[in-house]
Amino acid sequence: MSQFLNCESREMHETLLLILLSFPVSKYDSAESSDARRERLEVVSRAIVDAAQGDRGKVAFLTAQAKYESALRADVQRCECPLNQCDAGRAHGLWQLHLVPALGDEAWAGWCGTSYEAVYSGARRVLWTYHPRHPAESFALQGGALVRPTEPWVLKRVATMRQIAGQL
Repeated sequence: MSQFLNCESREMHETLLLILLSFPVSKYDSAESSDARRERLEVVSRAIVDAAQGDRGKVAFLTAQAKYESALRADVQRCECPLNQCDAGRAHGLWQLHLVPALGDEAWAGWCGTSYEAVYSGARRVLWTYHPRHPAESFALQGGALVRPTEPWVLKRVATMRQIAGQL
């Protein structure tokens, strides 16, 4: 289990959990009980806050990215997507990360699952692109080298990130 850095991190985790629970439940998660969903999202919340080291901007960035990449779906988190989704199986975990040859297959496979370790390691990978003054560029980098920070989907994520940061 995670160790919260301080009381503020614990409060941020609790607030983030409420935010995550407020997101619409995907039709793919309709069979997941509310207790199971809460437990899974509690792990996600803890891992995000820990990976972000309690930084509100990083927490909001990770949360917005996960919301739009996976809708926080359990099957996506476990890398059990239907064949026509998750970039035909080439994207893993809540943040739909692609294989980075320098990191190897083990790291890529490690982003699958509902464990704290899987979520935490995926979150740390996503944060490689984060820059607090340039969230649009940060989201665009997640989309690939050819993505412009002015694209509508990028701006939508920035707006969501700001909304989440305001709630934290």
